[in-house]
Amino acid sequence: MAWSTDYRVSNVEFNGTIIGGVQSNSIAANAEIRRDVANGSLHARTASLQSLSPVGTFQTFDIAGAIDAFGLNGKCIDGVTGPLHNYYQLQQCEGPAAGAVHVRYTVTDGLLFPRTLAVNHRGDAQITYEVRARFDGTNDPVIKTGGQTISVSPNADARFTMGQFDIPSIADAAIPVLVEGKRSININFNGQASSSGADSEIFDRVQSLDQILPTTTISGVELGWLDTLVAAIQGRSVNNVPVGPPVELPVNVYLRKRNTPDATAEHIRLTQQGLIYWDSLVDGSVGQSATSSFSIDAVEDSTNKPIVPNTAIVHP
Repeated sequence: MAWSTDYRVSNVEFNGTIIGGVQSNSIAANAEIRRDVANGSLHARTASLQSLSPVGTFQTFDIAGAIDAFGLNGKCIDGVTGPLHNYYQLQQCEGPAAGAVHVRYTVTDGLLFPRTLAVNHRGDAQITYEVRARFDGTNDPVIKTGGQTISVSPNADARFTMGQFDIPSIADAAIPVLVEGKRSININFNGQASSSGADSEIFDRVQSLDQILPTTTISGVELGWLDTLVAAIQGRSVNNVPVGPPVELPVNVYLRKRNTPDATAEHIRLTQQGLIYWDSLVDGSVGQSATSSFSIDAVEDSTNKPIVPNTAIVHP
């Protein structure tokens, strides 16, 4: 059969919620093949499929929609939450084709968790999630279905860029200090998950999220950060929510929604606590502004997760 079709990445859907603004989406089979050499032979005489553990990732501009749907602390995919649908749209010479002609890759059981959230100076923020598929006892971990229609995402045009970033003052933890001169903000969630099987089944039946250890790194061109924000080389600790007495403020990272007034409650705030420490004290070269960077290793307390998001807030 001659090749004559072209499919492009489209929406992700979870429990009836459509996530638009998807930039990339992939699912790797992660097949483990066994080939044994015996009887002095150079080559294997048999090959067998030992295991299949599909792992996918998708990246989207729709930060608010993704956080509302999936959170920042991992989410199970099962009969209660609903499956995860990954759509690919049929492309024609004048753009996407109309009608039920698209394809869908469905994960019926598994888990997903955030990998990274990144934004650069004047750029659009993007968040990346990792998806682990498993066997539910009946269905294959990933199911492809044709003849699909694709719904329009209500937030396909949502874009967020770098906003205000404030941390408590060194002199008085009840007073926020603006972090200015930022060039990039990167959150690595450092998520790890494990899966296991038994009875020589090809697919894994058991999965668990082992850890999420978020690290936020801020890079910029303000060398005064060493004096006003982090202070000592050994770093400092901050709390997740205002506590007291004396009052101590948390760290707040804002993502400003483009083409939206600051007073409209459609921006994002990521509040966190943990240890602030230096990443790069200084880095410079001829013809370029010297930069420095610091990181926040976020931790939870008895009430709050390491990063507490608010996706419907005004921008200061």
